[in-house]
Parts: sequence; C-alpha cells; structure tokens
Amino acid sequence: MADIGLNQNLSVGPREFHLQTATILDEGIIRTEVFQKGRLLFVENHRYERRDGKEERGAEARLRRIVDQFHQAIIEEIDSLFEISDRVFDENQPAPHEKIGLVFLYMHIFDKAELQFKRSIELQPDRKSSYVYLGRCYYLQKRYQQAIEILSNLPDNQTNYPDVHNLMG
Repeated sequence: MADIGLNQNLSVGPREFHLQTATILDEGIIRTEVFQKGRLLFVENHRYERRDGKEERGAEARLRRIVDQFHQAIIEEIDSLFEISDRVFDENQPAPHEKIGLVFLYMHIFDKAELQFKRSIELQPDRKSSYVYLGRCYYLQKRYQQAIEILSNLPDNQTNYPDVHNLMG
C-alpha cells in the first residue's frame, strides 16, 4: 500500500493557510502540517489502527477515509478557532482571552495570541499569567526587548514564577 497525502489551501478571513496531510505507514500515523506564508506553524499527529498487511483489499480505501476525516477535522478546528476568537474578543472576562491566546500561541499564530493576551491584561491589569504568556509570545518571535519590558512590568514585581526567570534568563 502506498502513502496517502492531501494538500489544500484554506482561507480564514484575510489569512491564507496551507495544509499538508500524509500518512507515515510504518508508524501508523497521519500527520498534518499547517503553513502560513511558507512557514510551518504547527503539526498535528493522529495514530490510526494498523492492520495485518495481508488484508490489502479494502485497506487503502479505509485509510483514505481516515486521512480525509483527519484533514477535514483540522480545517474545521482552524476555522472554528478564528470564529470563537472573534466572539471572545467582545467579552469582558480575562480568562477566555487568556485561554484562546494560549491556543493561538501553541499554533504559532502570534499576532492573534498577542491581541488576546493584551485584552486580558487590559481587563485585569493584575493578572500576572497574561503578562507571562505575552512575554513568551514576544520571546518566541525573537522580540526580546518587548519580552523583557512586559516581564519587568509585572504587577507586584515580587512575582516568583519559574517561567519569568526562565524567559528573563
């Protein structure tokens, strides 16, 4: 049986993503890589049940269906995330902004993460965790001076988070 792969462009508002989904047959993994402007943002892996190689008949069709389902699920997740982000942005509670910001941070969609963390700080200026996450966001973009500034301006500068010390180091 041959590897199966899918490539697709995805538009979410003004953003363009490219998704590549492929099987790694020897390991029983389906892997989707998400790119924006040629830069790898994040990777999702999904293990599938590998069956006896003697049962070739029907195995490829089954695997194609699983690959397509995983690929479509990633597309729906990205689309839903941006929709949820737009809805959350109008909310006046800091926790949802921080949580959706963390998802964007994990996905390396830094501009959206930064907006959410800043909104969280705006709503609750003493929310130290949002400062730490915003500092990490800047650090991952190699915006070191901004990371230092935001972490140095933590409310009650006696904050003893290991993440702060790690990032400042």
